[in-house]
Amino acid sequence: MLELVLGFLIPYTVIVVSYICILRQLRQTKFRRRIRSEKLILAIVLTFCLFWLPYHLVNMVQVTWALCPKGQVKETLNLIWHKSRAVTSAIAFISSSANPVLYFFAGKSYIRREGLAFMQWWRQSIFVG
Repeated sequence: MLELVLGFLIPYTVIVVSYICILRQLRQTKFRRRIRSEKLILAIVLTFCLFWLPYHLVNMVQVTWALCPKGQVKETLNLIWHKSRAVTSAIAFISSSANPVLYFFAGKSYIRREGLAFMQWWRQSIFVG
């Protein structure tokens, strides 16, 4: 239960509250790519939830198994969490590479649209310092 609270509920709450604050600031500006930014923020929040929620649900199954009296239910819960642990752990740890992929696809359209002007700015910023 402690892992669920410290590893999912608190971080997810911090992420959601932080991005809500960012969205409020974004909506007050006349930033022309505001809608794309809002979609990116939504994708980040949902991605975190989709990658980590199965892992924590399996943890809850394990906690329920530990508290459950002996019987058919306990055997079923034991089978579920033993078979699910490796897959949900792998999915949870793959999540660390999800945000860079989201940012890559968000930035890709910017580079494509701005094209040579972006490349020239990038080259000057590296070589000129």
